[in-house]
Amino acid sequence: MSFIFTLILVLVAVPIGALALFIAYRLCWVGRSRRPTESGFEYVYVNQDGSVRELAEDERSYLSQDFDPCDGGRPYVKSHYQARDGWESLSGFLLRRQVPAGLQIEPVDPDYRASSLTPEDLRQIHEQSGDVITGNADGSFMASKDPELDPVQSFERMKKIMLDRQARDENEARNLKP
Repeated sequence: MSFIFTLILVLVAVPIGALALFIAYRLCWVGRSRRPTESGFEYVYVNQDGSVRELAEDERSYLSQDFDPCDGGRPYVKSHYQARDGWESLSGFLLRRQVPAGLQIEPVDPDYRASSLTPEDLRQIHEQSGDVITGNADGSFMASKDPELDPVQSFERMKKIMLDRQARDENEARNLKP
C-alpha cells in the first residue's frame, strides 16, 4: 500500500508542485517593477513601434473606471511590456512600473483626444475587410463572413485596417503627421 501511495505522490504531486512553482516564479518575474518609483499616472501607453507615452486625460479617465472582468468594453491592459494584442501589435496600456528602465516615457500631445469606434466605423471596417453587411430596421447592422472569401484573407484585411487605424491614432497622440 505505501508503494502505491509513494508512486502516486511522485507521478502526480511532484509535477503539480513543480508547475505551481514555475507559475509563481513567472508571475513574480513578469510582474516585477522594471523602473524606479516615479511620479505620473499609474498607466502609460505602448505604441506599435515600442515607444511609450503618457496618457491623455480621457484615457486616464477611461482607465480609472471600474469594469466587470467580463465586460467586452474594458480596456486592454498588457500583462508585460512585450505582450502583443490580438492583432499581434505591441500597442496597449501598461503599468508604468513595467516599462523597461532604459525607455523614455514621452509626453502626449495636449490636444490629443482618444478616438473610439462608432457603429459607422465598425460598419466600414467590416465592409472593407470583405464581410457581408445586413442592415436592420432599427438602423443597426449584422456583419457576416463572406463564404466566398478565404477566412485567413478576411482576417488579414481586418488586421491591416485596425493596425493602420491604431498607427494613425498613435501618430496623433505624438502630434506626428502620417
